[in-house]
Amino acid sequence: MIDCTFHETKRERKFYEDKKQKVLRYLDHTIIYYNDIKNRDTEQKIKDHFAIKLQRLKKLVNDI
Repeated sequence: MIDCTFHETKRERKFYEDKKQKVLRYLDHTIIYYNDIKNRDTEQKIKDHFAIKLQRLKKLVNDI
């Protein structure tokens, strides 16, 4: 029984670690994107796209 519980815990830990890595990669990508657009005179389409990225990031973090 102890081994079975250990494997479940290890499996769950890997699941959440994978989700965490996905969020961190997405966050890095979003920061790079933000740095690219913050100093430019951007059009509304780009700003809307950035807002969508931030909403997706929030959802990913809430899923963890």
